[in-house]
Amino acid sequence: MQWILSTTIPELEFLPKMTYLVKEYRHGGPDKEKVSKIKAEKNELKSQYVVTNRGDVEAEATSAVIPEVGLNYNGNVFDGSYPADNNIAISPNGYVISVCNSNIIYAKNGVVEFYQSLEALIGQPSDWSACDPVVLFDPGASRYIMYMQECGVNTGNQISILFSKTANPHDGWWYYTFNGDPTGNNYFFDYPKIAISGNDLFLTANLFSQNSSEGAIVLQMDKQTGYNGQFLNFVYYTNLAGHNFTLLPVSYGLFGTYGPGIYLVATDNSGGNSISFYDITDDVGNNPEILHSAVSTTNYSLPGDAIQGGSNCKLDMGDCRALSGFYLDGIIHFVFHSDYGSGYGGINYNRLNVTSKTNVSSMFGFVGYDSGYPAVASFASSATDRSAMISFGRTSEDFNPQIRVVNVDHNMNWSNSTYIYEQWSVGCFQGEQVQRWGDYTGCCRNFSTTVPSVYVNGMFGNANGGWDTRIAEVHSGGEVPTVNVQKDLAAVQVYPNPGVDRFHVTFTSPQAMSVVVEVVDLSGRIMHRLYTGFIEQGDHHFSFQPGSLADGTYFLRIHNDQQIVCNEKLVLVH
Repeated sequence: MQWILSTTIPELEFLPKMTYLVKEYRHGGPDKEKVSKIKAEKNELKSQYVVTNRGDVEAEATSAVIPEVGLNYNGNVFDGSYPADNNIAISPNGYVISVCNSNIIYAKNGVVEFYQSLEALIGQPSDWSACDPVVLFDPGASRYIMYMQECGVNTGNQISILFSKTANPHDGWWYYTFNGDPTGNNYFFDYPKIAISGNDLFLTANLFSQNSSEGAIVLQMDKQTGYNGQFLNFVYYTNLAGHNFTLLPVSYGLFGTYGPGIYLVATDNSGGNSISFYDITDDVGNNPEILHSAVSTTNYSLPGDAIQGGSNCKLDMGDCRALSGFYLDGIIHFVFHSDYGSGYGGINYNRLNVTSKTNVSSMFGFVGYDSGYPAVASFASSATDRSAMISFGRTSEDFNPQIRVVNVDHNMNWSNSTYIYEQWSVGCFQGEQVQRWGDYTGCCRNFSTTVPSVYVNGMFGNANGGWDTRIAEVHSGGEVPTVNVQKDLAAVQVYPNPGVDRFHVTFTSPQAMSVVVEVVDLSGRIMHRLYTGFIEQGDHHFSFQPGSLADGTYFLRIHNDQQIVCNEKLVLVH
């Protein structure tokens, strides 16, 4: 089959969203009644568990690597679409693309250079309701690839694939928009995953009719034609063996690619004791086949809904579908969440040997805490190193949803997890008792440095009760080439917030430094430069008037000539 190129994406004007209409997207799976029944049982189990003393739950780590958070800043802003569906990719030149359910940003060295809705990026009207974006960087071609789709349950919903023209996203994209039902059976296309081999791009999704799941679909295409803006030829696979709901294709874990063909895995979304392993044997033009094997593994089961502090609203733990992975040295590394104990969610990390078709798994978590929606990236220092870094969300009745990261070393030993960010609890929109959490988290290998490092795009609750994202670089300590990490300002407060005619700012500087203080809009454009000069170590206070700024959301940004040290949201209302 063949898709015709739509057009070249122009550099459209910035489109910050100051108001929003709440939109929810659900990605249900097969066995809905079974899943609901299991969750109800796990929720009852959790209600009977009494936490007497959480204490220091991470005092027995065995991994030598302790994740450290470097450069970090606010990422994609909630604009009414949930869950966040956040994803991230970075090129060797340091450009970070991060996406969530309905917007995209480009950033470099922590400075947001571009912000736009997904609909506007490809010239669609705002009611097109774009969602489910995923993005990756292709080291073999030095380009980005991105996917998004028209959400909803309309049969033949439109889907779009984008190919960057260079490693700099500002140079524009080629994009293809087409019908999401290549089978012609009145299905709609949902919950995508993408990965690359040396020559091809692989896109997987779940097909649905109006009332049921119809299994997975895999699309395989020559990626070079997409980079050239040419006709895009593809083959697709359906009616696959095994439990094939949400197939996860895996790219190479380090700077490079593998192939021909690609590996894929799938778990049983309602729980089980096996993994479906798939091998697409060749490039798209060489008559590839898709081979299936069932691989035994330790039994896994669904957790109950997650509890968060400060709110009676629970968070939806979804199901046990595979979420994120990579391939390196004969091993597929992949993660999902499952019951750690007493109905609480934990991180299920797996290593599947593609030659012996055996799987080894290990769980990370703590009863009394819910950990979910993990994403994994290679943290290897060589092609034979099996170290990985996993980002995830964690919550309990004592604190708000947090973004955290944990290391698992070559010998499958776990580190303590490291805190990245949290802010508020998340509200239950439209009167629902369980709020969406997920559906996935972004974590990718940092290609802009020569030492192991990853970038994370995680979710935190904002002051409006929705999901914003936080972007962070994570390493193992010491100097990270090309990333100059400085201490952020501490105890930053902006008040009143929302504000009307004057804002007050207090903060503590951990060191003396030269800084620039600015108010910027959601695209990163400077609206007011408030101060340029030197500040001493210690406590500081200043106030400013917003002047002629229109109502909306902005950021107070404090930076030096190396990086941003403060990026606090402020909301102006008259």
